[in-house]
Amino acid sequence: MAKKTLTILYASRVGSAQMLMTSKPGEYNEIGKDIRKTFEKIILEYSGKLVKEVGDDFLITFESTTNSVLCAMSLQSEFEHWSNENMDLSFRVGINTGEVEIDEDGDLHGSTPNIAIHIGDLCNPGRVFITTATYHAMNNSEIRAVHIYDKTFKETPGKIGIYKILHKNESGLREKVGGKSRIFYLSGAIIVL
Repeated sequence: MAKKTLTILYASRVGSAQMLMTSKPGEYNEIGKDIRKTFEKIILEYSGKLVKEVGDDFLITFESTTNSVLCAMSLQSEFEHWSNENMDLSFRVGINTGEVEIDEDGDLHGSTPNIAIHIGDLCNPGRVFITTATYHAMNNSEIRAVHIYDKTFKETPGKIGIYKILHKNESGLREKVGGKSRIFYLSGAIIVL
C-alpha cells in the first residue's frame, strides 16, 4: 500500500431516509443525480478527487488542505440554496488531515479517513467541522474557525481538537454539537452563556 499525506473530506446528507419515503416516484433518484453532478463540479473546482460514494455519503481527497475547506464551504452554500420548505438538502461535513494508506484499488485506509467520518457524524447539519491537524495546515487568513471541544477517538492515543468553520458574519457562540450544548472559545477567552 502506498502512503501519502492528504486531507480527507467526508460529507453525509441529512434526512435521506425521510426524503426517500416522502418523495414522488423517481424524484429521489433524480435529486441524487443532481447532487452527484454538483459535487463533481465543485470538487473539480477545488482540485479534489471523489474517492468513494455510498448512498448519500461522499469521501473526497485533497492535496491542498485549504482547498478542502473552501470546497466544503462552497458545497454547503450551494445546497443551502437548494433547500426549501419541502426539501432539506443539508450535509454534515467532517475534514481531517494526515497520512493515508491507499491500496491498489484506490481505497483509503488508516485513522485519517476514519476520523474525518467520525467528525462528520458529530457535525451539525449545514456545518463543517475540522480537526486540529486540518486547522493548522489550512490558510487561517482565508478561513475562520473556532475551537469547540476536544474528543477522544479509538484510532488515536490522545484527544483531538475539533473546530467549527465560521460563516462570513458569524461570531462562534454556543451551539448544540452532537446533542450537547458546547461553549466556544474566541480569542483565548471563554464565552459562557
